[in-house]
Amino acid sequence: MLTPALDSKPDDLLTGGNEVKSMLIFLFCIVSSVCPVWAQEARTPKINIEEPAVTLKEVMEGEVITHDFKVINQGEETLQIKAVRPG
Repeated sequence: MLTPALDSKPDDLLTGGNEVKSMLIFLFCIVSSVCPVWAQEARTPKINIEEPAVTLKEVMEGEVITHDFKVINQGEETLQIKAVRPG
């Protein structure tokens, strides 16, 4: 528990006690583990599709329709497209 004893001085909270030291070490570990995530956030792939949806006309059975989608990676890491589904 981090509540100070009634007879403790304010200086005791900063300089003494294993609980305070443990809490500071814990907070340091949390902050240092989160900081690399913030640094990596800028270096991710970012997909940009100029025309993400297309309305096609009605077609006869067996007729082939094609359309090219322009996909641009605006991020700094490699963009991997692992699956594409018609929708």
